[in-house]
Amino acid sequence: MNMKKTLLSMAAMLLLATGASAQKLDLTVAGEANVDSRFNKFEQVAAPKTNGMKKLKDGDKLLGFPCSATPVGNIGWPQVPDAASAASQLMLDESWYGYNVIGIRYLLLGSLGENTEETPVGVYVWGMPESQKQEDLLAAEKLLSEGDYELCVVNDQQLTANWNETYFDAPFELSDKTTALRYGFMYVQDTNNDDENLASAPFLVGKFGEDEEFPDPNSGNAPFLVFGTFGEKQGWYQYSDASAFPYALCVQVIVRTPNGETAILGVDASGKAYEKQYYSLDGKKLSAPQKGINVVKMSDGTSKKVLVK
Repeated sequence: MNMKKTLLSMAAMLLLATGASAQKLDLTVAGEANVDSRFNKFEQVAAPKTNGMKKLKDGDKLLGFPCSATPVGNIGWPQVPDAASAASQLMLDESWYGYNVIGIRYLLLGSLGENTEETPVGVYVWGMPESQKQEDLLAAEKLLSEGDYELCVVNDQQLTANWNETYFDAPFELSDKTTALRYGFMYVQDTNNDDENLASAPFLVGKFGEDEEFPDPNSGNAPFLVFGTFGEKQGWYQYSDASAFPYALCVQVIVRTPNGETAILGVDASGKAYEKQYYSLDGKKLSAPQKGINVVKMSDGTSKKVLVK
């Protein structure tokens, strides 16, 4: 099977804007997927065992929503037609230009299904082009079989988190031509929704803290997107229900920094405090550091002043 051809054709199908030009890609979110689906909250997350929280190579960092690094529960896929993918989406800014997307890091509690030519199963990172043209889409993708990833283990509501890192054969570089990253899973939906069937609730999620603002989907940032047909409209929707909102998928992008520089983007696999939010001296929230003195809020709640030249 030609992996690049198969997955890219799926990417085009999932990203083409409904009713738009056949060459135009859709970055927007159709709405909220208000669904009644399984959600299980873990009482405790055990220390990872054989495959957890590996130390990345020097110069490799993680990009994603901070809470995606701390699983608190698992969520089932809503039983809807055309279910094919779950993902997160992050808007980019100039502070990330020059970084190379080399892999993806994720947790799973159930199988993604059998990989066939008709239904490709795998992981991906798509670079959404500023031009919105299909031919400008950047894609790093990998087909997966069940033996290619390790599942987490749940025992008495205690999760043993086994992290997987999958590296791509063809990385791509971030630049001002890329508006956002959409990254996650393509899978075959498991229709057995029995409570004992973990494969029907395979996605691990982390919860946003009280001091964190859940992104407005209109901003382009979306911690948990699902693709399927809700009502009569097919498209990408922000996952939402009464018990499982607001959460982010436990999935992050592995990036390699230019020239081995050490900057932290989003989350940090080492467990050390990372730069979480930037502010000007007058308290204005910044999307990225600016020249002059910045106030930096760290993930451990501390703050510091940093001079950017």
